[in-house]
Amino acid sequence: MTGLVVIGCLSVIMVPRLVNPESEAKVVRCAADMLAIETDIQNWSMQTRLDLPVAMYRANPAQFRHVKGIYYLVDGDPNSGHGNDIDRCDEENPGVSGEKRDCVDIRWVLLCDHNHGGTDSFLFMTDDNVPMLYTEGWEPHFIDGIPTTNEDPDYRRYIKFQYKD
Repeated sequence: MTGLVVIGCLSVIMVPRLVNPESEAKVVRCAADMLAIETDIQNWSMQTRLDLPVAMYRANPAQFRHVKGIYYLVDGDPNSGHGNDIDRCDEENPGVSGEKRDCVDIRWVLLCDHNHGGTDSFLFMTDDNVPMLYTEGWEPHFIDGIPTTNEDPDYRRYIKFQYKD
């Protein structure tokens, strides 16, 4: 009986790692690409004291490492409620909520929409966080140090606002 419990526990721990090693390698590669792109964005922002506009990012692939399938999304509307506000915070009119509001002020998001091996998965990174993998239906775990979540932040819907072509 103890053997069955041990095998059951090991299968829960090891199945996410053994499902598809190629997908795991792709997650790690995409996370590394996102960290490199973050460095480019941060360098530009420090020099100009502005957040990098999406149009500038897209027009300069030599300056900002472009990787097909990784999207740079900015918080396009500091006045929440118009459909293109990534963080759902109203920075212009915090009103009564002020510091008590339950939203995190996000300046930009990197979103990798490659197939990372899950039925519905994507890698994302905000300006103040590390890359994180959304995996539908999986319990949160780590893939080579990269955290996963099963809560969809719904960033993919913002691609249509900033990448219309």
